[in-house]
Amino acid sequence: MNLVHITFAAGAISKYDALTSSHPHLATSLVSLSTYTAAELVRQSLIGKKPKSSISSKQPSSIDSIARGGGGLHLRQGLTGILLMGLLGFSLHWPWICFWFQCLETIFPRRSPVDILAKIVLDQAIGCPIYYVLLGMATGLADGHGVVGTSHRVKKDMWKAVRLSWMAWPLLHAVNFSFVPMARRKLLIQAGGLAWAIFLCKLTAKQDTTIVDHMELLAEDSQRLRTETCNLSPDILAHHDNVGVDGPMGVEHKSYAEEEEEDIDDDHGHMQTRQRRRISS
Repeated sequence: MNLVHITFAAGAISKYDALTSSHPHLATSLVSLSTYTAAELVRQSLIGKKPKSSISSKQPSSIDSIARGGGGLHLRQGLTGILLMGLLGFSLHWPWICFWFQCLETIFPRRSPVDILAKIVLDQAIGCPIYYVLLGMATGLADGHGVVGTSHRVKKDMWKAVRLSWMAWPLLHAVNFSFVPMARRKLLIQAGGLAWAIFLCKLTAKQDTTIVDHMELLAEDSQRLRTETCNLSPDILAHHDNVGVDGPMGVEHKSYAEEEEEDIDDDHGHMQTRQRRRISS
């Protein structure tokens, strides 16, 4: 089985080399389309495996989404999302990597340690944030968050994504710039991008599952608190409004109406006492 996989991979790489020699941009664009389509398939499969929360969540209507600037668009679902992400890889990813890495290779063409380090630093300090902004805006609009909501999400999550990419991409670029031939460097970047996208999808799905579990625990605690409050309510009402309810020391508590009646009787008795004193004087 491993021999079959190796043979298939070798044949695919030889065809890629042939297509790169004749149509380099077409080869890069087709690989980007394939990797983004595969990444979206993985994302949707992981979303389908998430446990459904018992909490009833109301989905926002199209009017609510438009009010938030989203226009009611939720395109990253099912076949539409797969086609959309494939188109995004074809129209955004391959032009970016062709332009950006061509700039790096033109400015630092040698394989010296200084040039390799300079390319890695420039890519992670400049290229990575720019691409995450472009990709975040495109996917946020496709998810229906609108321009304002997408801008907020990109501003909130970009640096977290960039710092996370620093854990893996510098090492991959060091290997790529040092040992991989020029014609195959974009292929390695695209393969690494697919593996990175799958890792991020799994990480996001795991975090979302943890959040769902935490919300369910909070809902159970809230329900238990409401039940205990309902059980205590008759005692509280009886303490204030009912007659003949014994307190903790065995003293009979009186209702609010009885206390008011006693106060009125006391005031009436005081008035009669004052009148008798005036008459006697």
